[in-house]
Amino acid sequence: MNTLVQTTPIRFDLHSISVSLEGKIGKTLAFDFDYFTNRIEKKGNAKFHLKLQTEERAIDPSEKPNAPATKIFPECIKFEFSQKEVFQYGDDLLLTVERDINSCTGTLVSQNTNLAIEISYLFLQTEIGKFLDQMGLHRIHALGIANKNNHGAIFLLPSGGGKSSLAKHLVSQEGIRLFSDDCPIIDRLGRLRPFPLSLSFKKGTNLPNEWKERTREFSRRKHGDKILVSTLSLSEENLPRPTDKAPLKHIFIGIRHGTLNEPKIVRSKKSAAALPLFRDLVVGLGLPQVVELVLSNGAKSLIGLTKPALSRSLSMSSAIARAKVYEIHLSDNSEKNANHIIQFMNKENQD
Repeated sequence: MNTLVQTTPIRFDLHSISVSLEGKIGKTLAFDFDYFTNRIEKKGNAKFHLKLQTEERAIDPSEKPNAPATKIFPECIKFEFSQKEVFQYGDDLLLTVERDINSCTGTLVSQNTNLAIEISYLFLQTEIGKFLDQMGLHRIHALGIANKNNHGAIFLLPSGGGKSSLAKHLVSQEGIRLFSDDCPIIDRLGRLRPFPLSLSFKKGTNLPNEWKERTREFSRRKHGDKILVSTLSLSEENLPRPTDKAPLKHIFIGIRHGTLNEPKIVRSKKSAAALPLFRDLVVGLGLPQVVELVLSNGAKSLIGLTKPALSRSLSMSSAIARAKVYEIHLSDNSEKNANHIIQFMNKENQD
């Protein structure tokens, strides 16, 4: 598949963030954000501006920083200047980042198509996440849904824990809206906000026929070959509006078993959610982002002893205060798990 075909800038808005993609891989990147590219927010409503320009070419030696490295990571070297940061991935890719108070511009140069797409996507996720933090909207590494009663639920599962497979079966149920299969937003009042991106599945996953027309293949360095499914494959009934808010009523902590035939859900203490929420919301482990951009100041920046961390902690406290906490013991059958979840949530609504 030839993905480098787009030259016209692509612009879209998400949660008051204006995004502009310039360069040939813009169309490929927009595929992941097509929930937002197909919806227009009010003009002039953007509080923040994010721009990414990509250039498909070899790196000129003169473009490499002529300065000592600020920090060395396993996969790249960081150079920090007064007005910009430069990240060099060997001879394969060069990313220059310039920030202002309410804006960020990234310029990426590489002739390695897959690497350019991956780093570009992670760069966008990183900077979008920072702007969202400033608005009190915080991504969480989880699966997020709302039912027909607008009761929100999140499922805390580790990377590779089957969030997308579970989402695939949940959205086949009447009245279920997918807020995100990987990183929904929780605000400071403990409400679920939408951030649906393309769904990611292992290559060879059996997908609904109506989904197969809107997919693309992609290979990530640490996650192998994936099939990405456009959010346009889902019906309008299965997607929230960008302005929707669902009060968080259920927090499910996923527990995997080797040979469990039937799933079961067990009520748990609210304190049981503190550690996984701290990990997946406050620290944000597992969220899609360029680690080198996050770890700019070492471990302290990961733990986040800053204003965003305080706001994330407030969202965490609100979520725990407003939601019931459960352990969900998952079988090896995602469809059974989804059916059991829906039956359980509907019963809870009636009680």
